[in-house]
Amino acid sequence: MDYDVSTLHNDIVDYQRVIRLTTVTGGKVFLAFPDDPPADWLQFNGSGVNVFLPATEFEPTYQVLRHESPVFVTALSVIGLRAFSLDSGDESPGQGLTDPEPLRQLVERTTAATR
Repeated sequence: MDYDVSTLHNDIVDYQRVIRLTTVTGGKVFLAFPDDPPADWLQFNGSGVNVFLPATEFEPTYQVLRHESPVFVTALSVIGLRAFSLDSGDESPGQGLTDPEPLRQLVERTTAATR
């Protein structure tokens, strides 16, 4: 996965840090880190996804990108539930035995519905 990091300050947007991800399949993920993320914090568009995370999440997110390999990204919105994760493991959220049971069940239902 490739990524670019930007620090900015202007009168247009309410965030000062941005990470742009490009997955190996060409997917685009725009991560912005405002102090107070909007209620619509996960937005899908035709070419990718925009994710607005709290400003305090910038450093941990950046550290995962800098120090872990491989890194996997997951963004989904299913039956009103939204989720975003950036992982360094071999399994997506909800697929590991140590993941919470409700998350595993949601992933199983989602996977079955898309087959």
